Order: sequence, then C-alpha cells, then structure tokens
Amino acid sequence: MKYKAGHLSIKEISSVVTRELAILIFVPFTFATVLLITVLINLRNMIAPAFYQMTAIGVGIFLLLFILSFFTICKAYLKKLVE
Repeated sequence: MKYKAGHLSIKEISSVVTRELAILIFVPFTFATVLLITVLINLRNMIAPAFYQMTAIGVGIFLLLFILSFFTICKAYLKKLVE
C-alpha cells in the first residue's frame, strides 16, 4: 500500500501506538504500586516482614502479567491497524 505525503509510515504508527499503549497499561500499574508502597511504609509497625516479601512477589507477578499483556495487545492492535 502506497502512502501519500502527510500520512504516517508504518514505523511511525507503530511507535505512536506502542507509546500510547504503554502509557495506558503501565501508568495505572505504577500509580497503584506507589500507593501500595506508601501504605506499607505507613503500616510498617503493624505488618510482619513476611508480608513485605509476599507483597513484592505479588507485585512482581502482576508486573510480569502486565508486560505479557502489553506485548500481546500491542501486537494484535498493530496487526489490525496495518491490515
């Protein structure tokens, strides 16, 4: 497919879509993680140290799931967009 002047190339579209999807997926995750850490710091006298380890493992698992979903969504969205 030929593009006329003023249209975005596939590389430019891919860059924009990847950036926007990353913002949509990772900004809420980052915000929730910062809030969780803030609460844990404020409750440090009431929480057992093992709870911090389990929380870190849980956040790590969710981060992995977010990363996998990001790549899956990005690939599928770009495929549909460029067809």
